[in-house]
Amino acid sequence: MDIHKELQPLTRYLPLEALVQKVQIPTMYLAEEVNHILPSIVLSKDGLTLASLFLITSRLLCEVKVPGPQSASEFDIISKQTIGDYRFKLWTQEIKEGDVVKASYDIAEIVLLHHPPIGYRTLLTYAGEDREGWLNQVTTALPTNIVLRHKNAS
Repeated sequence: MDIHKELQPLTRYLPLEALVQKVQIPTMYLAEEVNHILPSIVLSKDGLTLASLFLITSRLLCEVKVPGPQSASEFDIISKQTIGDYRFKLWTQEIKEGDVVKASYDIAEIVLLHHPPIGYRTLLTYAGEDREGWLNQVTTALPTNIVLRHKNAS
């Protein structure tokens, strides 16, 4: 996978060099090739914001936090085999001034519950105008039947 090519569409949030720097150190510790990069985009007071990048390998899920100093690295790595529940929440958020709708965003939250460790969860979020495209990216990188693998591994 060409990481630069995968990160290019996200340059509306940060420059390519900053995005590459954010994933450089986590990629070194994954010890597996990254197959997918998923953005986690939230609706903030400043508009659409890139909150995290998820690096997906054949066996691992790595969440890279984006906010903070460009040179700082904050990330988690967990086995995909621990995913025991896949919870979806989908809605449309309208931004209004009085009764006038100024903007409308498709929102998605996917919560992945991990077992073990009990209580650990991964939150993937999307806000924008192509929720279906993002959901397709997520379910390609992390197919919903992944929860069956967890059950079979137990």
